[in-house]
Parts: sequence; structure tokens; C-alpha cells
Amino acid sequence: TTSVRTYDAWFIGLPFSGHSKVRVGLHFLLVSPFVAGYMFSNNFTTYGTGTQPKEYTSTPQIQLGVNASSGPVFGAAVFQAERDRKQLRVYGGIRY
Repeated sequence: TTSVRTYDAWFIGLPFSGHSKVRVGLHFLLVSPFVAGYMFSNNFTTYGTGTQPKEYTSTPQIQLGVNASSGPVFGAAVFQAERDRKQLRVYGGIRY
């Protein structure tokens, strides 16, 4: 037995996005600790049939971290949290 499904759907998406940021930091000799807060805004409206996308209209994010720099060597460690996600980012590099 063979079944054939046909889909007769149309879809138009209208995206909007933006963000606001507040960041406070201190500068010491080699390190600069900071705290930052973001508010990401999204609006995605669809017209048509089918499954509609699910998203949050706004998402707050907070970052706590430290930047370090000495000559050509630099790095950072940042703890970031938003809604149901948390992550720690650590990176470093050499300027050339």
C-alpha cells in the first residue's frame, strides 16, 4: 500500500530582533573584572498554515567575567546565564 501526502501551505515570516546592554567593569594592572546584563528581544510573526514557531519575546542574560592582558597575551573567563542555559567560556590568545 502506498500513501501520498500533499501539502497545500503558505508561509510568510516577519522577524524583528534587537538587544540592550549594560556593562560595568574595573581596570586593574593585568585583569579587568566585569558584570554585564543584556535583554534580547525577538518577535517572529508568521502568517499561513502549518506549525507556528515557538520563541520567547525577550530573554535576559547576565555575564560575570574577567579579562586579562599582558603584552601580546590576552584571555578571558566568562560565566553566562540565560533562561535555562548556563555556560562557562574560557579563551586566550596572542596578539600579532
